Amino acid sequence: MKRELPIFASNVPGWSMIALAYLWTAPERVHAGRAVLSAQTCGSYVFNNWQVTSEKAKRELDFKPISFQEGARRTLAWYREMGIWKPRRDKHQVEI
Repeated sequence: MKRELPIFASNVPGWSMIALAYLWTAPERVHAGRAVLSAQTCGSYVFNNWQVTSEKAKRELDFKPISFQEGARRTLAWYREMGIWKPRRDKHQVEI
């Protein structure tokens, strides 16, 4: 399967992203008195190169991983069944 590259990709220094996040959450800090998802609270999630695995879920919950495409298909089918999402009927519609 050929993987498409994003239209725009760039490496940006971490300090500039912290500054941007701080500015982005300024209105929330003014309104609520604190920023719930701030650079200070989420920095470790973003800047630590965490390695994750599904081994525990496989072992304890009998988890069986599926492809992104299959997961998206199942999710959209569930949304339709629950009445949460109704696909548009237009010339650009893709069958799922």
